[in-house]
Amino acid sequence: MDEFKVVHNESSSAIGDYYHTFTIEISGSDKRKAINEIKKSENFQSEKSSVDTLLYLSGNRYFGPKVTQNYETENAFIREFFEPSGQKGYAPTFRKIEISKSRNELTFKEINE
Repeated sequence: MDEFKVVHNESSSAIGDYYHTFTIEISGSDKRKAINEIKKSENFQSEKSSVDTLLYLSGNRYFGPKVTQNYETENAFIREFFEPSGQKGYAPTFRKIEISKSRNELTFKEINE
């Protein structure tokens, strides 16, 4: 909601692959809001719990349900989203939002490969 500063922004693509990541510096208020949104999620896992296998390594990259997982590590609060493409030969979508515990930074990654 507050103003932010872009710290890093990068994207690349090749045939069948797309990658985009950016990091923004956010306000303390926005950081708290984003962390609370992750922590209040129905499937939130604390760093003491086991976190499911990374979604983008799923065996079914083309068909199946959309999956979101929210968890905490030693250094960050994380929300990951995986959506199969629904069509063989087309890349699924994987998105990851990571909020640093030590800095007021949010990093977003999108990988379609």
